[in-house]
Amino acid sequence: AFMESSPLGVLLIVPLKPTISPISISFIVLILSKVKENCVFFHLYKITFEIEENWYRQGNRLLGNKEFLIQDPDGYLLRFFEDLGEK
Repeated sequence: AFMESSPLGVLLIVPLKPTISPISISFIVLILSKVKENCVFFHLYKITFEIEENWYRQGNRLLGNKEFLIQDPDGYLLRFFEDLGEK
């Protein structure tokens, strides 16, 4: 693993390049739209999945996320998400 400063201003500790299948790394953010704007504006990475709202079941409740994914040149899937709470 190595430490890297990303163009988004986040310090990442990243494992070595994946060799078998893509590795997904998740980041919780406060303002998802701003992170996506920066990715697009600075041409950082290709957007793999546009922003969408998803709800995940955990027991008797649903946990909500607004999220999008990008894939970096080494094959890592980076998932940025904003917490929408539960229902």
